[in-house]
Amino acid sequence: MLNGQREPYDFESWQAPQGYRNSKISLSNSSGYLLTRDNGNHKKVIYQLHGGGYIGVFNKIYNDRALQYSACYDGADVFSLDYRTAPDHLYPAALEDALEGYQWLLEQGYPADQIILCGDSAGGGLALATTLYLRDHNQALPELLILSSPWADLAQTGESYSTNIQKDAFFGLPDADMKPQYPIPILYAGDHDLHDPYLSPVYADYANMPPMLIQAGGDEILLSDSQTIAAKAKEAGTEVKFLTYEGMYHAFYIVTPHFREGKDAWAEIERFIREHASSGQFTEKIKLPITFTPERSTG
Repeated sequence: MLNGQREPYDFESWQAPQGYRNSKISLSNSSGYLLTRDNGNHKKVIYQLHGGGYIGVFNKIYNDRALQYSACYDGADVFSLDYRTAPDHLYPAALEDALEGYQWLLEQGYPADQIILCGDSAGGGLALATTLYLRDHNQALPELLILSSPWADLAQTGESYSTNIQKDAFFGLPDADMKPQYPIPILYAGDHDLHDPYLSPVYADYANMPPMLIQAGGDEILLSDSQTIAAKAKEAGTEVKFLTYEGMYHAFYIVTPHFREGKDAWAEIERFIREHASSGQFTEKIKLPITFTPERSTG
């Protein structure tokens, strides 16, 4: 989802419903918001990375989605990261913040195999980049990935960037001949190589990654990103469930969870978590601290 919010998020602007608490967590260069449910399961956590094209900041809609994620995972805690965004902060700022947020969760005692990493749009791409980086550096991986319309190709080379340009409700144009080279602004990339897998995870190798659920709209120009990731994951032997919702738009279940398709997508999230959570198959020795170094992914 590409939200246009540029003003810093006002933590006091949203009050958690009765039975929940929302706490602000200060990290080195970013903030996070830890939502907990009274009598909830505090050994499990959803780690939520918001969308916004690496331009939009965290906003209140993600508090509402945090409540839904918690309900999908046995009343788990939800940690939502308000990472640094462009134009003030270019790559790899968001990745650095996401890695620090993951390290913070480990330091609080959440086991890696009880962390589910979720993201939509740019947040979905960031979730993939974060997990790829952890894998490449022999760190403990999150248990599952839940991705809504991940933006994983900043080079925007996929077929759907052309075939869906007149269908896309977010980024589309009435005339395909009007399509610019980059329909989605790539400000965050700066002068960095758009094919670096830590910036554009569509170019990574997907061996030895956690199981992932990817859901996307059939009419969005980013559809190719999801299709390519799903195909590469399957080829690499990584378990992936990929669902396309015909006629739907970018990050539809984040934007409109009350629509029938949105309800169906959230039901799929709950089902996927129920079928895969608590396997412990990706538990391994945790090495701290987790810090970003600018070498390329092995993909």
